[in-house]
Amino acid sequence: MPSYDVEIRDLHGQILAARYRLPAHNERVAVASARDYLPRLEADAVVTCFRRRRLRGRRLALTEYLAGGDGDGLAGVREPRRPLPGPGHLYAAADLPRPNPR
Repeated sequence: MPSYDVEIRDLHGQILAARYRLPAHNERVAVASARDYLPRLEADAVVTCFRRRRLRGRRLALTEYLAGGDGDGLAGVREPRRPLPGPGHLYAAADLPRPNPR
């Protein structure tokens, strides 16, 4: 099973939490495991995940942005759809043909 280094930093570059040599199946599992050790975020942060390699150090595997704070609580809420407009003033009736004067 590969091992990962996960660092969670604020937007100024200060490390908020770090987990080194974390065994996980993939980088997403490693990030989820590292976030369990982090207290509630008050500000935005950046997660950087490196895959550890035996010969050549570590290689960047994943970077993602974490939004901190409560926000406005409307994540995922959409406006209701507006109803379709009515047909307007369309007429379906055709003019009657006039008799041919001969």
